[in-house]
Amino acid sequence: MEDNKLKLKILIPGLIICLCLILGVRSFIMTKREEKAKSYYQQGVNFYQKGEYGRAVADLSRAIEINPNYPDAFSHRGSAYDDQGEPERAISDYTRVIEMNPLEAEAYYRRGIIFCKREKHERAISDFTKAIGLNPEHIDAYFRLIYCYIKLDQHEAAAEAFKRVLRLKPNYAEAYHSLGSTYAVLGRHKDAVEAFKQAIRIKPDYAEAYCTLGSSYAELGQHSEALGVIRQAIRLKPDYVKAHCSLGSVLAETGRLKDAVEAFKQAIRIKPDYAEAHCNLGMAYFKLKRDQDALKVFKQAIRLAPDFAKAHYLLGSTNAVLGRHKEAVDAFRKAIQLNPDYAEAHYNLGVAYMILGDSSAALDEYKILKDLNKDLANNLFNLLYE
Repeated sequence: MEDNKLKLKILIPGLIICLCLILGVRSFIMTKREEKAKSYYQQGVNFYQKGEYGRAVADLSRAIEINPNYPDAFSHRGSAYDDQGEPERAISDYTRVIEMNPLEAEAYYRRGIIFCKREKHERAISDFTKAIGLNPEHIDAYFRLIYCYIKLDQHEAAAEAFKRVLRLKPNYAEAYHSLGSTYAVLGRHKDAVEAFKQAIRIKPDYAEAYCTLGSSYAELGQHSEALGVIRQAIRLKPDYVKAHCSLGSVLAETGRLKDAVEAFKQAIRIKPDYAEAHCNLGMAYFKLKRDQDALKVFKQAIRLAPDFAKAHYLLGSTNAVLGRHKEAVDAFRKAIQLNPDYAEAHYNLGVAYMILGDSSAALDEYKILKDLNKDLANNLFNLLYE
């Protein structure tokens, strides 16, 4: 019995020493593996920062092979995959990061960016919302979220998101300007005016805010105020093409067509390839009954922007006034080809067909119009059967 006790006394310390040695070796091996994984990870990050995405992916993949639970390696490899045009693999890596750490806001944000770029806006909104929930001060996530809302025509949601941004950054002039622009899209021009004014209070030399403020004043019928702030935008930024176009539009609305022509011409002098300015100039000529000048300008707009449906439509309208109905038909059909839901183009094409004696084609346009604009459809029907 005593011999057994003696043997145990000798054996136990030996076992403890062996166990310690085993654990030490294991710890040493694990440390070495971790160091190797970290080394590959750092090499991968360095390659990524140099724009060598293929080499970055290779080294980050080696780090992951050694340590399959390495969220930073997955995250950077996701970025590399994304930048070298492999979005599905990037999404997979960001999803793996989220599985390992569901509280990682940046992984949701970066995955949301890829969904957004692929026009999967609903899924992007979900990820950006999650990122913001985890990091309520993630301004970039708010702006990506807003972009997706706008792409889905969810402008009320976009406005609410802008307001949340402004609670975080009350002196963010650009956010007030964007909020105003969103209100303008919603037709809430009084709210837009207040937002634009706030942007200007924060940033008094904000030419873009003066210009958009002018547009909202014009929508409210306050043309004098509109002209004043748009001219201030031009004083602040003399080569601001949009401001010259806005000035011309407000002048045209108030019947000052000759002054409007000069404003549009100035916009074209600053930016000769600006098709929208050419169209606006053409409309001013049209209202002045300078039809040939209008035709030339609309044709120039089309040369500058062949896919500009509005320019083709205006060219068709001018040809129709001049009695050139076959040419009008060609122009209206081109406008519709570019924008199949262009109700005014369908209506005027129907009228042109009717004048040319093709009542069957005119009736076809009426049938299309019934789903686009019932008022125009009824007008065309009345013309056909009066």
